[in-house]
This record gives sequence, C-alpha cells and structure tokens, in this order.
Amino acid sequence: MLPLELPGSAVRVLDLDCASRTPSDHARAADAAVAELAALVHGAGAADPVVVVRGRARLVPEAARPALGEATRPPAEPPSGAWLITGGLGGIGTAVATRLADRADRHLVLVSRRPVPDGPAWQAIRPKGEKPASTCSPELARTLAALSANGSEVCLVQCDVTDERSLGEALDRIRERYGRIAGVVHAAGLPGGGVLALRSPEAIARVLEPKVLGTVLLHRLTERDRPVMALCSSVLAVTGVAGQADYTGANAFLDSFAHTTDTAVSIGWDRWSETGMAVRSGTADWTDEGGEPLDHALFDARREVSDGWTEFRLRRGPHTAWLSDEHRLAGEPVLPGTALLDLAVAAHRRLTEAGNGSDGGAAGPAPVELDAVFTSPVRLTEQAPPVVVVRLRPHAEGGHDWEVRSSTAGRPHGQGRVRPYDGPAPEDVDLAALRTGTTPVTVPPGRGSGGALTTGPRWECVTRTRRGDGHALLSLGLPARHHDDVTAHPLHPALLDAATGAVAESTGRHLPVAYRRLILHQDLGAEGYARVVPVSGDPRTGDTLVADVTLTDPQGRPAVTVEGFVLRPVPATAGRTRRPGRGRGTTTASPPGTACVPSR
Repeated sequence: MLPLELPGSAVRVLDLDCASRTPSDHARAADAAVAELAALVHGAGAADPVVVVRGRARLVPEAARPALGEATRPPAEPPSGAWLITGGLGGIGTAVATRLADRADRHLVLVSRRPVPDGPAWQAIRPKGEKPASTCSPELARTLAALSANGSEVCLVQCDVTDERSLGEALDRIRERYGRIAGVVHAAGLPGGGVLALRSPEAIARVLEPKVLGTVLLHRLTERDRPVMALCSSVLAVTGVAGQADYTGANAFLDSFAHTTDTAVSIGWDRWSETGMAVRSGTADWTDEGGEPLDHALFDARREVSDGWTEFRLRRGPHTAWLSDEHRLAGEPVLPGTALLDLAVAAHRRLTEAGNGSDGGAAGPAPVELDAVFTSPVRLTEQAPPVVVVRLRPHAEGGHDWEVRSSTAGRPHGQGRVRPYDGPAPEDVDLAALRTGTTPVTVPPGRGSGGALTTGPRWECVTRTRRGDGHALLSLGLPARHHDDVTAHPLHPALLDAATGAVAESTGRHLPVAYRRLILHQDLGAEGYARVVPVSGDPRTGDTLVADVTLTDPQGRPAVTVEGFVLRPVPATAGRTRRPGRGRGTTTASPPGTACVPSR
C-alpha cells in the first residue's frame, strides 16, 4: 500500500522458512533478503510485493481463475444451533441472518457495539447498567420480525468484540440461553480513509481493531465450541487502493488468519450492490424533498447522518452543470478531481461559518488546508445523473474528514482532511524575476493519442507558458464571459486543473492520485499566474511525478500553494484531447476505464 501513496518508496514482504534455525538456514535466509533488497535498490526484476522463499525456490502469488465444474452434490447446509453474527445489524449481517433464518432450528444472535432496542419479535442481551436504544427504525423492526417468521429465535446483543471482558460475558450469557455456539460470521468492521502518512495511530487502530483484535478474541473465546467461522474480508486485501491502507491491512489480516485454523474461511467480498459498508452512506435514498434546503450556489440541501457525518447534496444548476459538461471522458460527463477539492472547501466553509455565525467578514474567508486522495471518477450520466454528496465529520485532531460520494458508487470518489490554516502567510512571488529567467514556449494542443477526454471553454485559460531551469510560469485567465464563476467557486476547478496539468503536459500519460497538502490562502480570482516546480520524477520515462504548484493573483500574491501534487503513469493508450473548435485550451490525460480520477 505504501508505494501507492508515497512516490519513490518500495515495500516487499519476504516470507522465509527458518523452522530448523540451523546456520545454513540462516545463511540462505540472509542471502535471500540481500538479493531482494538489491533488486529493490537497483530496480532489477519484477516489482513483486510478496515473495516466498522455500529452499532454493522463489515463489510469488498470482491471480488464477478457479475451475468450476458441475456440482456433483448439493452444498452442505449450515449446521443448526446458535449463530453469532457480528456487525449483525449492518447490511451484510442482516443479509446473512436472512439466509440462515430459513430453518427454525437456527438461533440468530446479532451482535452490535451500539445500544440495541427492545421489541416483541426478539430477545436482547446488553451489559449490566446499559439501557435499550431509545428508538428502533421501522426498517429494522420489519427486518427482525421477518427473521423470526420461520420460527428462528432472534437475539440482539450489545457488545464490543474488541473488549475481551465484555465479549466473554456476552458469550457466557448466549451459551446459557442457546447452548453451544455452532457458527460465527464476523462481519463487524469500520471503513478506513485518508493518506497513511496523515493518519494518526489512534485513527488507524480504530479501523484495525474490529477485524484484527476482534477476530483473535472471537476465535479464542469460542475455542471450546469449535464453531465454523466465516470472516468477511474485502477484495481490497489483494488489490489495495490509495487512501485505504488501514482497511486493506485489516482485511489482509483476516485472509492470513484463516490459514492458521481449519475451522475458518475468509471471504474477500467486492462491493455489495445493495448493502454493506461500501453502500452505507445512504446517498441513494436522499430524495429531492429530504434534508434542510439551502440557498447556496453549489448545494441544495444538507442533513445530519450517522457516525457524526454532515452531508451536502450537489445542486444541479448553472454553477455546477459545467463542471462535468465541459469535462467529458469518452463523451460521458465526469467531474474533474479539482472539482472535488472545490466542493470540499465550499462545504467546509458552509458548515463552519454556519456553526460560528460568520460569513468571512471584510477580510474574506479564513485560509484552510486540505489533503486529498482520489480513488474513482464521478460519472454524471445525462440520462440518470446520480446523487452526489460532500460529507464532513469532525476529526479528533481538529478540522474535518471529508469525502465525496455518489449514489452509483460504493466507496468515496475522493477523501481527505480539511482544517483551518494558522501558519505564516506566504511570500509574494517575484513575477518579474520569473519572467526574466524563463523563455516563452508554444504548447501544442491535442498532444498524445486516443482522444479520451474533451474539455470546454473554461479550460482554455492558459494564455501563455514560459519555461526556465526547473520551473514553469503559466499566465491564467478565464474567458471574460465566465469571470462570474469565481463568486461561487473558491478553488475554481478549471484554473486549478490547468495549472496542475502543466506538470505532465509533455506526455499526457499521467493521472493525479493525491494532493499531500493544499493551502487556500484566498479564493482564486479569474486571472493570475501559476508557478510549477517539479520535485521528482521524469515524465518521459514513466516515473511517478511529484510537483509543487503556486497560484497567484495578478500581482503575485499567493492564493493557493500545493506541496506534493502526485501523479502516476497510465497505460500508453491514454490520450489528451480538447473539445473540437475551441482554440488552445489546456488538455488533460485520462485512459478509458481507469480506476483513478481522470483529471486533477
């Protein structure tokens, strides 16, 4: 995971067999470790993240499609008795319980770390002194009643599976009521999110504990029952994705743990289409009438949801339609990654100003800083556009976590943290000195091949490009008819996209994956300059690229500073295009079907 988020880093897991611990075994292990380190340093051989050394054999895992023949006998039925389902009130937990409820000789024990409600169709077990949940949603009541319809007894248990004492007491009470525990489905878990380098140990631990510590405790404390155990893992444990290192690691542990016992299996789910953690934001159920109406250029409503999140729903109007209409991937409207940053800042400003009764005052809105990881594009199909929301939740160390979700995707399209900036004001950029040390260059339109992405008139905002030794200076200016955009957009997406796009404009073969740090000192104006300084990587050789970018007003006063803008290479089939008949607009690379946001 680390190389996905930290350019220039390399990580390799080396599995060695030193069971006998003889000098010769140790010598072979040392030789293997040195050989792998040398390969990493010199870039020799394949970049295998996991290597197993057995004797003189070097083994690496590879994906294989299982051969599925005709079934010779029906699958075995899950045994009767008590079934313990952690995360039992979540979407996957209740889906599994529904399948198990088809026989009356199975007792369904649904475990939740939150208070559980009382009700006529189920039993309840909770720690001493704990009170029932104050409410039970109609949907949950219907689900629990349906589970008991075939005669299964349903029991809700309030218990934190990472608390050994609490879990042990709950298991004793379950055995008193139902006898031996026949099966365990471990579906409890918390979503991760954010660049690993910017996550606190406490935040990472909160994601790891339910799947790591919870699994160990469940296995140990049910050892006398010898239940069959199903661990609900994720395909991310194998594929990984930037911004999900903690969640990926937690699920990788489940996969590894299942190899240590003959009573457990780990199932690497992809996203469930109608339920589960990846869909739990509830974006799809936000109707036009829901939430508190807003008089805001970018958002038409807000609402408070579970786990402390506040959601802002994207308005469909003149200030948002162009974001995707002028940024099309293979003809399909797609939000640029810079639009996600703009929306995060705007939502944070609305949330915090509403909370303190401020409107920014005469000095304008206060500076903010944010980081970002992009994971998938936001596609806004014209026939049935999805609901798009910006979500904010207070962060334990100040500021807010943010993410952008849509009703057609199970995971965030982009996420990070936004907070007030209280550092020193940046020094003005000496534009005259930069001009003296640079030479005007002509940037040809339509570089690359493939024609995957087309952009509209707002992207025609780079009026001049100058290059010097180790930096570039761009003159920026929105077309005059679009100057009013800046009243609604604190981080004008087309201006920021054009500036950051200069990092890889010589090839068009890179896509953005992260902003390590972006500081908005003042809202971007309709005209200004951008100074682009490459930090590492060569775009001509397919390296990961890192650059720093500063956007200023016409006088050289910094409006936006970006420290660590990260792009990764994409397949050679990617291309750059612009909308035909538009003049010399800035172009952006994107391959069809990529899993990353196809623009900055």
